[in-house]
Amino acid sequence: MKKPVIDHRNATQKQSRRDGFALSLLFAVLLVITWGPADLAAEEDSQQLAVPATFVRFVTTPGIADVIKRPTAMHWDRFHGELLVADSGNNRVVVFAASGSYKYEFKIGTHVTAPADIVTDPQGYIYVLGSNREGRILQRFDFDGLPLDATPLPSQFEGSPVAIRSLACADDGRIYALDDRSNRVLAINWAEGFASSFKVGRAERDSGEFVGLGLMAISGDELLIPAVTEGTILRHGLDGQFLGSIGHFGAKPGALNFPVAVEVSPEGIVAVLDQGRFCVVCYDTQGQVVGEFGGKGTSPGWFMNPSLLAIPTAGKVVIGQIFQNKIQVCALPEFVRGRNQSSAQETASPQGSAETTEEADSRHTSYPFNSPSRGSSDPQNPVTVSHLEVSE
Repeated sequence: MKKPVIDHRNATQKQSRRDGFALSLLFAVLLVITWGPADLAAEEDSQQLAVPATFVRFVTTPGIADVIKRPTAMHWDRFHGELLVADSGNNRVVVFAASGSYKYEFKIGTHVTAPADIVTDPQGYIYVLGSNREGRILQRFDFDGLPLDATPLPSQFEGSPVAIRSLACADDGRIYALDDRSNRVLAINWAEGFASSFKVGRAERDSGEFVGLGLMAISGDELLIPAVTEGTILRHGLDGQFLGSIGHFGAKPGALNFPVAVEVSPEGIVAVLDQGRFCVVCYDTQGQVVGEFGGKGTSPGWFMNPSLLAIPTAGKVVIGQIFQNKIQVCALPEFVRGRNQSSAQETASPQGSAETTEEADSRHTSYPFNSPSRGSSDPQNPVTVSHLEVSE
């Protein structure tokens, strides 16, 4: 009889596979013991931050020939429930309803050109930041577009040069102007001009280090200012007190690469338009990331160098861009709203507090009018994706 031939090479490979499996199993057990199942689930959930945008509709004027050319400013009038768009190419302001449907328009070219920003006050006056033959001005219009008066913007204030970047209006009607050149906020008294100012950022820091500030927003008694090149949102009280920041610089989901605009939704979500990553990054009232949506592309629901942001109602976000003259309404993802609501409940009800969800939502809402009811939509499945890499 022939002796059986033993393949020592195969036996060695099988033993190596068994040893490798045993080591993998041991590593998994040690990982669970070290981190715990709850921690692993939380880490996995934290990676589920980004989804493509859900397109709702375009914001356009009626007719085929009449189109918006170069939208350079956009503002949601929280006092009267209207969306205003500065159509620089046609020297006009176009007014839309919260749904995005066209309402009316008025010309601004004979009084102010090159509109850079728009803001409204509680009385219904519309302020357009732009230029005329004398230089930069802030022109005031009546609610129906009737031109009223203007305030020239000086080239210097308190010994420093002035270059107004954006506007915001408080609930009491006071207008705040962001001076991009000198990194400060100027309070405007309409009858007298600039009344006071405060530096942007921490008092002990040289605010001149900021290179580029975006479109600021106001929420209750707080100003939110994008520090574009630093990838963060600076928070200030209306008295100038620095309250901290939201977000950090980076290129991964949840980080800010080039934030150009910020708004706060009726349910308290801080939405930041990141032009560098072609998306909207969302934070809760405590500054924690709750998700993001968007991506680079030219089809509906995709963005190309977006620069304008507005939130007319709960669950809807308006994003504008000059490329293709596109202004589109997108849905705020349900998982973002759900995480924000959970965060609000945890913050509002510490240690078993009896505060209800309705009370928490009301406390975090900064708008002085009743928000529309939150509509339902299909659940979305968030995925991990970097918007620097995604394409339509």
